[in-house]
Amino acid sequence: MDRRTIEDYKAMMSDMVRMEAYHAAIQAVCRGKVVCEIGVGLAPLSLMALKAGATRVYGVECSATTLAVATQIMADNGFGPDRFIPIEGFSTKVSLPERVDVLLSETLDSMGIGENTAVYMADAKARLMKPDAVFLPAALDCFVALATPEAY
Repeated sequence: MDRRTIEDYKAMMSDMVRMEAYHAAIQAVCRGKVVCEIGVGLAPLSLMALKAGATRVYGVECSATTLAVATQIMADNGFGPDRFIPIEGFSTKVSLPERVDVLLSETLDSMGIGENTAVYMADAKARLMKPDAVFLPAALDCFVALATPEAY
């Protein structure tokens, strides 16, 4: 993992509003559920889900190096391969051994629709999730303000 990647993760994980909102939602939904996180990164959401009582978490990540770090973080927190199942690849290209109850993802940019989130979530709904499964986040509110530079 390069320094830029670590700094990106640090910025996301130190956003207390974001992390507290995820924590509250995960606490309310994940107990006793099978969970999949798309775009695991360093796995803070997967760790929250397991600590909240998720039965198991499938962690999908396209970077082998990042996934190895996430898997070690899970092991360091007492969650071995029976509880955190790492899956390398893009979510649209991998299969899970079972459909999941909850899908976690933090593949959001400042507009909420970056990183092809809609494509990945539509595919996950069709192939990876049970019919009554839930997404976290379940909804996004986007706000836009028009601005004009003074020169124009």
